[in-house]
Amino acid sequence: MNTLIILTGLALAALGVGLTALLSVRAARNNRLTDAPKKKAPRWPLAFAALGLACVVGGNCFTVVPTGYTGVRTTFGLIDQESCMPGFNFVTPFVQNISLVNNKQQDIRFTEQIWSETKEQTVVYMQNVTVTYQIVPEASAWIYANVDNWVEELVDEDIVSSSLKSAARALPADTVTDRAVIEAEAETLLQAALDDKYGENRVAVKGVIINNMDFEESYNQAIAQKSQAIQEQQEQAIRNQTNIDKARAEAEAERERAQGLADAELIQAQAKAKANEIISNSITEATQRQDAIDKWNGELPRYAGGGDVSFGILDAVQPAPAQPAG
Repeated sequence: MNTLIILTGLALAALGVGLTALLSVRAARNNRLTDAPKKKAPRWPLAFAALGLACVVGGNCFTVVPTGYTGVRTTFGLIDQESCMPGFNFVTPFVQNISLVNNKQQDIRFTEQIWSETKEQTVVYMQNVTVTYQIVPEASAWIYANVDNWVEELVDEDIVSSSLKSAARALPADTVTDRAVIEAEAETLLQAALDDKYGENRVAVKGVIINNMDFEESYNQAIAQKSQAIQEQQEQAIRNQTNIDKARAEAEAERERAQGLADAELIQAQAKAKANEIISNSITEATQRQDAIDKWNGELPRYAGGGDVSFGILDAVQPAPAQPAG
């Protein structure tokens, strides 16, 4: 706004000076061509010049600092250590000046590959890194006074590269490519590096984004070969387990069959033994004699010698003697 006022003042001053000069020339020419009493040029155009001068002075009496910025006041080149907050700020015309410092979040991008290694010394690279940072408003004057080319080099590639390398070296290979882990670690280390360089609470790191990250090609090939070997090992383990399970099932089935046969033989043997026991318990002298009678065909055995050859068979078929009546 003050720029508009200053430009308006300059225009009015130029108009006043121009009108004054034009009227003065005209009055001088008229006085030279006529015998009438000489007249002076009118003074009213000088009012435009005076108003324009007042606008120029008034426009240099203040500066409006927009939202998201702070102002740094200088007096004859001497920097005031207190930052000017957003809004209307008075200055001494032509003596003091207010320069703006951007306190919004700013992104700086690094497209080059940044090579590092993991905790196990596995080579890895990071590429297309974006760092979001912000100048703390209260530190604007200090940054303006102490950091050369702070607009472009406040967060430079060297300090970002060093932080990313340190973050990678702090992590193992199986974690380093996890963006949530590596980006958080890099943000912490970058903030510590900026605090060490500029002091605490002067530059705040808001985020680190790594768009591309990978291992060296030879490591990727080794990982692929290892993965293939693990897959083949797992497949072989599955086949081995299947064969073992099949063998166990067959052995179990065979054992069940053998057990069935043994149980059947045992049952048969037990039945036979039981039958023999029953038969043995049922055999007496009378049953043996009856069996002999049942098998005798009525003929006496013929022998070439004398003697009784009836072997008790006839006795067996004779009726038992009657018992005397008692």
